[in-house]
Amino acid sequence: MTKLRKAVNQKKEKLIHQLLSLGIYKKEDNHLYELPLSEIELEYHKQYKSQSVNKQNQQY
Repeated sequence: MTKLRKAVNQKKEKLIHQLLSLGIYKKEDNHLYELPLSEIELEYHKQYKSQSVNKQNQQY
């Protein structure tokens, strides 16, 4: 396995683990592990933004 592929897989696993901890298991009809890294990153950022907004709203 090349270094680049290994790095991509490690990042993908890390993001999937973080999404799983938020209760996200699938995106549409696909399990997270079936998605490319770019889609997992988009979903992670979407969820992170959502969590950040929720925390801000709770502070007020």
